Amino acid sequence: MPAQTSASLAEISPFYEPGAPPPTLPILIAQTEVGNIDIPTKLLATEEIGPGPTVSRSNRSKARFAPYSKPSSTRLHSNQSLPQLEDESELSSLSSDSSEESDDDVSQLIPKPEGEAGRPGRGGYNLERALKWDHKQYQRVKKFIKKLVRENLDTAQSFSSQESSLIRKVEGLAAEKYKELHLYTNLWPATDMIRLELKYTSSRTRSLPLGNRRR
Repeated sequence: MPAQTSASLAEISPFYEPGAPPPTLPILIAQTEVGNIDIPTKLLATEEIGPGPTVSRSNRSKARFAPYSKPSSTRLHSNQSLPQLEDESELSSLSSDSSEESDDDVSQLIPKPEGEAGRPGRGGYNLERALKWDHKQYQRVKKFIKKLVRENLDTAQSFSSQESSLIRKVEGLAAEKYKELHLYTNLWPATDMIRLELKYTSSRTRSLPLGNRRR
């Protein structure tokens, strides 16, 4: 006799009438056949795509992607810098031209003779002869420089003991009155006259007693 299990089937009457049918299970849309689907015969990358809609330049520039914002004044600034570079090149050219003209002017000036003025027999030269001026003109310039020396310099000291700025001042004042001094390199005639005058006044001061010495 076979063993009976707990899951044995119940006997069904031959006149059994089933109840209402079980509810219909929903079907997922992914499992539903939706009409006919056209399968492309070519890959999308190999398909020929006709010309798209025309996009105006203004719209295309608006749709352009820029990862970094660029200030609108950059291009304007670069354009404005070009004339400035041209101006600088022109200034450089002008400065070089003026430098060449300045060198030419210096080369045309009368150079100072070798040696020291007032020592013609010891490797120097006689100032009046070297200048070849009219004697009266030479005396007028010499007298005016003598006046400037007494007004602006220490006549008890030699030329080398004077302040260089004061020496330049006397030279400038002399050249301002007598324009011909500008024909000589570094105004050397005025410098020589100052040196000769201070040599005379300083040596005369040293020869006087201490109590009688004055500027």
